[in-house]
Amino acid sequence: MAGSSKRHLHLAQIAFFVVATLGALIFMLNSTKDFEPSEFGLGLNTSSTYERFEDGTQMSSIGRGCINLRDTLKKSTLLPQGKRTLWLGASQLHAINSMVDGDHLAVHYANQHLPDSHRVFQASAPNGNFHELWAMWQCLNRLPPGEAENRERKHGDATLNFEHLVIALTYDDLREVGVRPALQKHYALAPLHQPWVHKAKGRALTDSLKNRQERFEDSLISNIERLAPLYKKRAKFSAFWESQLKLWVTKFGYALASKPQVRVPIKIQKINEKALWALVDDARRRGIHVHIYQAPHQPGLKPFYHPLAEYEGYFQALQNQVQKHADISFHNLKDIVPQHLWGLSASGQPDCFHFKDEGHQILGKAIADILSNSQAPAQAQAQAEAIEKDESSAL
Repeated sequence: MAGSSKRHLHLAQIAFFVVATLGALIFMLNSTKDFEPSEFGLGLNTSSTYERFEDGTQMSSIGRGCINLRDTLKKSTLLPQGKRTLWLGASQLHAINSMVDGDHLAVHYANQHLPDSHRVFQASAPNGNFHELWAMWQCLNRLPPGEAENRERKHGDATLNFEHLVIALTYDDLREVGVRPALQKHYALAPLHQPWVHKAKGRALTDSLKNRQERFEDSLISNIERLAPLYKKRAKFSAFWESQLKLWVTKFGYALASKPQVRVPIKIQKINEKALWALVDDARRRGIHVHIYQAPHQPGLKPFYHPLAEYEGYFQALQNQVQKHADISFHNLKDIVPQHLWGLSASGQPDCFHFKDEGHQILGKAIADILSNSQAPAQAQAQAEAIEKDESSAL
């Protein structure tokens, strides 16, 4: 009798364990069903979106989507006297806070304020550092060898004919490292290879670089994922629970003390600046007018997200450097979006990177004005030389 009771107790314990495990799995699946790590990083009530022109032509891309945007640009033809502008940046360009039907990105509004013959295309990446912007630039400007030769025969050049390049410079992204695997093959075309870049956000450039053991491990994991779909979602589960833990800890910490200011390490900043100027110089060599702007930042934050002296000092130094070149312009758009149009971060704190539709309307109009008032590089250079000559004569 006693043995039978123990057996029933063991069976009950096993049944409880099985039910609890299944319940936990169902809860995890339901909790992570709509969870996307990149979306979580955008903040509360902030969503990513894309834009298209009225004729269905792709207007914007996110991350690896620049490959599709390149295909669109190859197929589209310019209207007589037509112009193309490429706008590069991070998630501020593709994310809208409190998005509802009818809301649009800044690139959409920029196109609305420009003539139909001038089309603005956008490529952005979440937390995109300048090595990733360089990679997207390579993707959109350096066609594969066979395609490049065909285009050169038909059109006289192997580029996609941008007249303007707009770069959104977010100070915080100067501390980001790594190039996503989907962009690495384009980054490899550039003379900026840094080994740490590929270790930070992805695997080696090609499987051929892996040794026998690594290839065996990849094959084993691939087969396990095929046989056990839940195992394939392990990274998503891990990201979900890690992000939730960080969210709870951060909220608790900020309830006790004010949020610390975020510094940009000088070493990483300089590495990103190298990629930024490689991108700028490559565009200038192609006769493209470059417009760099200081990205909007939520006004009124106390304390400011970064040490204010370092933040302002960086942009002042950049502006001084840009002013030496007639075919580059710098624009301070830091305060153009009012405070009430910004959202909340994932930790419930004021988000200093993403804003509502009305903020995109303001930014889009500002970029359209910059492009409308811009001279072609040759004209700008001639004007700068004329001014310099007049000043010399006056002396």
